[in-house]
Amino acid sequence: NLRVTNPPEPGQKKEVKQIEAIIEPDLVYPLIRGRDIKKWYVDYKDRYIIVPHDTKSGKPLAEKDIKIKLPLTYEYLNRYRNELENRSVHKLWGKGNPFYSVYGIGSYTFSPYKVVWKHIAGAITGKAEFSCAVIGSATDKYLGNKVIIPNHKLMLAPLESEDEAYYLAGMLNSTIVRSIVASYVIETEIPTNILDLIKIPKYDLNNELHRKISELSKKAHEIAKEIYKNGRKDLEDELKKIEDEIDIAVAESLGLSEKDLKEFKRLL
Repeated sequence: NLRVTNPPEPGQKKEVKQIEAIIEPDLVYPLIRGRDIKKWYVDYKDRYIIVPHDTKSGKPLAEKDIKIKLPLTYEYLNRYRNELENRSVHKLWGKGNPFYSVYGIGSYTFSPYKVVWKHIAGAITGKAEFSCAVIGSATDKYLGNKVIIPNHKLMLAPLESEDEAYYLAGMLNSTIVRSIVASYVIETEIPTNILDLIKIPKYDLNNELHRKISELSKKAHEIAKEIYKNGRKDLEDELKKIEDEIDIAVAESLGLSEKDLKEFKRLL
């Protein structure tokens, strides 16, 4: 079992009583927030969330099941019944749902891999500072290996394949895609519909360029981790070289010339 507490979060609007409790680990997941995401990197900071939902369907678990199978977790949630029942989102959408339901999630929330980006990015300059990173599972000191849950400030694309996730991140972090996003999106809202408006070719394992973008993206994530986590500023030039290689591969996969790529770089 886990000993948990709920300290107030920065920017938290509502006051919630802080308690310490013992609960089962089954419904506890590592959590990441918008501020934890940088280009090619996720800064996981030992934060957690209880998600009392079925990982296959994404639907809330039945109250009787949690009561019987996870009594400590149920007791903990029940202490906040009044606050949870009075949430505006629960009043609006919660008919027939248990009081502890989490909204805005589905089976995709539990996908083994996700490409994530901030819903709101950077200062209000009128240009979208769009960038993304791949998240998978975290090997946590308390929970073992468990899928990471992004909070509501993050947009996500759910994927089953690690290679495809890195490919998509490589495409989205390329100069070409970022300049297109910056041309029509403001920083106060970067929705998921960029995947509808920018037609990223579906990942093809037999496509040499797709595999190359995926491998380069994975390398970019590894170098970015060294830069951000271990302070390896000396690797910044190496990361820039990898990003240039990704740009060339993305341009080629989209049928664009070297001259086109130069124009996109100038635009961005």
